[in-house]
Amino acid sequence: MLKEGMLADTTQEKSEAILKKFKEKFGSWRIKAIRGKDIKDFLDAYEISRNSKVNVRSNLNMFFDYCWLDTNPHRQ
Repeated sequence: MLKEGMLADTTQEKSEAILKKFKEKFGSWRIKAIRGKDIKDFLDAYEISRNSKVNVRSNLNMFFDYCWLDTNPHRQ
């Protein structure tokens, strides 16, 4: 049984795999050049569940908040 706030191992693995692909695609981009549409198009290219997309978006949101950008592209 999972503790509250924890992800199942398979959910974590899926999120990490997609985030790795995100890094491969956008790793050489300037962070401020990444727009909300880029993120949406990236996630739409993968056939993953709605919940998996929510988990990945949450991780990306935390990343962009961590970067202290004036505008978080995830929230555009």
